[in-house]
Amino acid sequence: MLFKKIVANYGRSLSGAFIRPEDDIIHAVTSPEARNAFRQQAVDDISAAKIYLLDPRAAVYADSFREEMQGGLSEKVAGTVEAFVREVELPAGLVWMEYDHAALMSARLKRGHVLPGDYRVDEFGERGFLFDNRHPDVLKITVFRTDGRGKLIDPFSHVTLTKDPDGKVVGDQCKVELHEHMSEFMVKSGAQPGDMREWIDQETADATYDMVLAYALFALIASRENGLVYEERESLTPKEAKTARKFGKAWITDALRSHVTIRIGPEAEAHLSERAARRQHERDIQEGRLPPVRHWVTEHERHYRNGKVVLIPGHYRGIEPGIEVPTRVKGPRPAAADGRDDDLSPGI
Repeated sequence: MLFKKIVANYGRSLSGAFIRPEDDIIHAVTSPEARNAFRQQAVDDISAAKIYLLDPRAAVYADSFREEMQGGLSEKVAGTVEAFVREVELPAGLVWMEYDHAALMSARLKRGHVLPGDYRVDEFGERGFLFDNRHPDVLKITVFRTDGRGKLIDPFSHVTLTKDPDGKVVGDQCKVELHEHMSEFMVKSGAQPGDMREWIDQETADATYDMVLAYALFALIASRENGLVYEERESLTPKEAKTARKFGKAWITDALRSHVTIRIGPEAEAHLSERAARRQHERDIQEGRLPPVRHWVTEHERHYRNGKVVLIPGHYRGIEPGIEVPTRVKGPRPAAADGRDDDLSPGI
């Protein structure tokens, strides 16, 4: 779990213990003042936050609703997302939400998404969002992550969204604030200005794009029938707590209490299955792989080039759609003049 890794690694860094550069290169090359200030604040905030941990299917489920809103880049879509975010209430002043980003990106690729830049799925790891909603004027969002090897990467920056007098976020008033110790790290690591800008821009894009996944989750939690299954658990097992106390790691036992693990139930599974079937059906239609849906062909004449004319009697053509393909329900049609029941179109 990412939040446990952050508390353990940052707590060890703050304790003054010896840390090998390969375990925490940022600790090794940055000065302690700014680094410790950031890491102490992160530990304090995560310790006080309401923590939600999504399993891979729950992340895909929440992402399906986010995708419906963020499916395009038009002003209409952007306005819809902003209006949605303004209407969803965060469940606490400090909220942490994390998920397996590599698994989510794999699921997105299967739906036809394209990875940004030259990224590969195995370069992604876990991702966590820390929402600080305690200030009346701004909402602060910090994105934490690990790489494909499980190495924790300190955030380069955080995003603040301005609130209006009613406490609702204003989507087009986004400010990116760099973290001092990570600016120092980038300079000392020899990063070029273009690389630094790319990292920061990507992090900002993550915060403003994938944060809607968290809002979709909070909207689902607030609804009565949401298809989610919750389980509140102690963040440390008895063995982990005993080991932490034995070696004097008070920053772990003091900071970690409990978290909510979220899975999906039968209703959500049915939603995802229906959605996958619909997308596959749409792809099959676009690729011309589906025969026509069963329909009535009225009696007609077929004319050939040699002058021959053949009367083709009325008949049904095509196949019945599978039960897994969603259809639109239509009202009954008037009976045909010849008494034939003509209401056999599925109305897709």
